[in-house]
Amino acid sequence: MLSCVFIVEALFDERVFAALGNKVAHGIPIKIVLSAEDARAGGDSYSNKGHFLVAPVKQTAETLKKVVAKQQHIREDRARAMVCNDVSLATIRNSALPTWPNGSGYANHAKVVSVDDAAFYIGSQNLYPARLQELGLIVENPSASATLKHQYLDPLWGQSQGLAYIDPGRACGPF
Repeated sequence: MLSCVFIVEALFDERVFAALGNKVAHGIPIKIVLSAEDARAGGDSYSNKGHFLVAPVKQTAETLKKVVAKQQHIREDRARAMVCNDVSLATIRNSALPTWPNGSGYANHAKVVSVDDAAFYIGSQNLYPARLQELGLIVENPSASATLKHQYLDPLWGQSQGLAYIDPGRACGPF
């Protein structure tokens, strides 16, 4: 969602956050699951703690709050309340355990974006501007979207929800 390297064009894609902000403004629930902040891939620090990012989940919530405030011409405290009401935000977990047995947080390099349970993207493209060679598919099929939701997205949230940064009605971390 947010760039972690200094060589990209921008910290985030304004179009993506504008679309998310619009969903929040209309009370449409959103779920975002990111790689864990302490994730490791191949022994190296994973991309979520790069040059700009210190706490990517918190920074994602902060960025979304600011976008909603600007779009809706409201104060940031009101935008925060809207984000806390309609956004579920957590780091990925593959089991009930908070980390791998070696203590590293869970990482997932694949990107999946599901829209209104009718279409989805799956591939390697980040949601921030970057000049990288990427590959992915857009699937516009409600039946395939339902299968993805039932077999992957719902179980993913079920595992990740326990340590959610934002879980409407249950938790809303500081941002």
